[in-house]
Amino acid sequence: MASNDILCASVEDRTFGPWAQQCRGAFDFTLLFEESILTLVPLCIMILLAPFRIAYLFKKKRKVEDTPLVHMKITSLAAYCGLQLLLVILWTRPDVTRTQLSIAVNVLTLVGSILFILLSYAEHLYTTTPSLMLNVFIFFTLIFDVARARTLWLRDANGTGEIIAWGFTATVALKFVILILEVTEKRFMLKPEYKSYPPEATAGIFNRSFFVWLNALFWEGFSKLLFVEDLYELDKHLLSERIHQRMNDAWEKVKSKTPNSLLMVTFKTLK
Repeated sequence: MASNDILCASVEDRTFGPWAQQCRGAFDFTLLFEESILTLVPLCIMILLAPFRIAYLFKKKRKVEDTPLVHMKITSLAAYCGLQLLLVILWTRPDVTRTQLSIAVNVLTLVGSILFILLSYAEHLYTTTPSLMLNVFIFFTLIFDVARARTLWLRDANGTGEIIAWGFTATVALKFVILILEVTEKRFMLKPEYKSYPPEATAGIFNRSFFVWLNALFWEGFSKLLFVEDLYELDKHLLSERIHQRMNDAWEKVKSKTPNSLLMVTFKTLK
């Protein structure tokens, strides 16, 4: 390894940066910045929130049939845990140039990946939509991991450093596969009592964000005239009877009715 690469790995990559001015063509973050901000922060948030979400979901009624998709998710996450365990072992080797956080970040990632197996299982069986938490977390951390993989390849591509770079690249590829599995919708896997849900009620975060669920309706409208019966059913939470009942219950609980009471009850009911 060149002397400049040694200096970068042993000195500048151990600083917060975030810009590695003397390393990798001055077009990269320092490894410490990537580990602390791009990896540790979102990981800690997820580790803190995941147990509450898991506990909440296991109290719900099961909504999805047993299909191969859930087994594929668990298998992929288990393989990810195995790769992460390998990275933990490699980062502890004495010949590896690491930062103050390298071992801790990889251990926490291993802990988080084990926790995500439970979260993925619960989200798959007890919700009608793909997991919002996992989809958002995996999507953004996948982008961050690509930047981190580039750093690992450029900073130390010899010996154990090269094995780490290969191992981390494998986790990035596997995380992409996990993302594809997690964004897969479960509309055709729902139990009979949930099969009547409209597409919006079973769509994931990316589907809803870009209104992909409307494409089938647009295509049908392009090929023929649409009638009221062609439109999707409303989500049960938007049905007028349900909203009327909620409004009525909230209004009856108001003890002192002022000129602004109805407005406040409306906001509270429709929030």
